Amino acid sequence: MTCPAVIPTPATSAGSDEPGTGYPARFRGEYVVTGDAEAVYLGTVERHGGRAVPAGGCRQAARDLLLPPRKDPLFVLAQEAAGTAGRDPRIADADGRWAGCMREKGYAYPRPDAAVGDPRWAVTAAVEDPPEDGGPAELATAAGDHECREESGWYDRRHEVYADHQNRVIAAGGPAMADVRAYTTELEAAAAKVLAGDYTRTW
Repeated sequence: MTCPAVIPTPATSAGSDEPGTGYPARFRGEYVVTGDAEAVYLGTVERHGGRAVPAGGCRQAARDLLLPPRKDPLFVLAQEAAGTAGRDPRIADADGRWAGCMREKGYAYPRPDAAVGDPRWAVTAAVEDPPEDGGPAELATAAGDHECREESGWYDRRHEVYADHQNRVIAAGGPAMADVRAYTTELEAAAAKVLAGDYTRTW
């Protein structure tokens, strides 16, 4: 089996699931891969059907063809903006307003991530693939969480703060933004070569 032969199977619906994929359907999007195809895609086997599987699987082979061999500078800048945004006092204020709303509903969480990370249902090393349908307590907490994010203005304030810090990074310009533009050009060139069939396949 070569990588082009590993074609993901369209899911029958957005929430459908397939056994043996290792990923809950809600995290996989429109396509799923199963069984042998998953093993070849992820590179968890060295050979299949008498043929060698590329190191890292077909996923890595595709990345090697399409992605420049360096870290995405836009991702680096996004991390920088997220870091400064997270320290912005407006975020702590938004979390406090959310926590107050949750207290009124009977929940004692200081921040939304504390509710998400509640050990009763958090994805941990011990529970790598929790049930897709949460229990009553988790569903009730999730509903309260969402309601409080809206009622307290948490969503809007987070968007405002993160956009503010991202715009500061963009406005600063300089070599970092020039590198983002160069990286984008490299991505477009790599994609154009693959679409034109102008590449060397190593598998």
